[in-house]
Amino acid sequence: SRGPWDLTMYRINPASSAGFRGVLYFDGKKKIENWVEIRNKKEEERKKDLSISYPASYVFPLTSARSGEAGNVFVLILLGIVLFVALSLSISRGMRSDTTSNLSKQEAALAASDILAYAQKVERAVNRLRRKGVSENDISFDQAFVAGYNHTPAVADTNKVFNADGGAISWKSPPEGSNDGSEWFFTGETCIADLGTGATGCDTDSIANEELIAVLPNVVDIVCEEINKRLNISAIPADTGGGASTTKYQGSFSDDTEIILAGGPFNAACFSDGANNHFYSILIAR
Repeated sequence: SRGPWDLTMYRINPASSAGFRGVLYFDGKKKIENWVEIRNKKEEERKKDLSISYPASYVFPLTSARSGEAGNVFVLILLGIVLFVALSLSISRGMRSDTTSNLSKQEAALAASDILAYAQKVERAVNRLRRKGVSENDISFDQAFVAGYNHTPAVADTNKVFNADGGAISWKSPPEGSNDGSEWFFTGETCIADLGTGATGCDTDSIANEELIAVLPNVVDIVCEEINKRLNISAIPADTGGGASTTKYQGSFSDDTEIILAGGPFNAACFSDGANNHFYSILIAR
């Protein structure tokens, strides 16, 4: 049974895992009313190194009043670690080159097939308009998703590639992860050397041999390689010309740039301009 005990001295043992890192021992010399009195002593008193003598059978573990706070601190530390890791991954992704990707080989193969299929779909839509009697200059890529393709004066819906009354196809963004997120663009200010009527230097001779092409910019390496694999083009050829013009087609052709690829000419290819990879596909060779 517990009764009043006499206390001469007490000691808080730092080796214990209970309470205030200690247990209490009493030797029956000085009366105390309740062991909780000792638990509630000021922090500085609890830190004092006091000695205890005690009849062996009485040990009272003290419970820390701040055990819940310790748990909260642990949760906050864990949350901080998680946020730090997430931030590090985000920064790491942002610092990657535009030509790298987290796509698996299978995902890259599917993306390459999707890109080629869409380019062919656009080409068929352009040919559909031409069979209806729409001239090259009246073909329009105007739609509601990407601005800059409107003709002046505006053309009828029957002349538009991305309209049910015209080419009858829908605008489609590139597969996620296949490039840096840039959209397709269509230009009439680039020629492919030795394709159609243009030879090397076709970017400065006349506007008669500029092609109408579809371009997907900033394609990642693994997708670019998969595209060329399907086109029987080895590796990623380097362009020794000026790359693809970024001027959007609004009904007129103009001398601007030419693409020169070793082993070409190619009706479609994914090439490197020295910094990034770009895919092009001929819609009208001229």
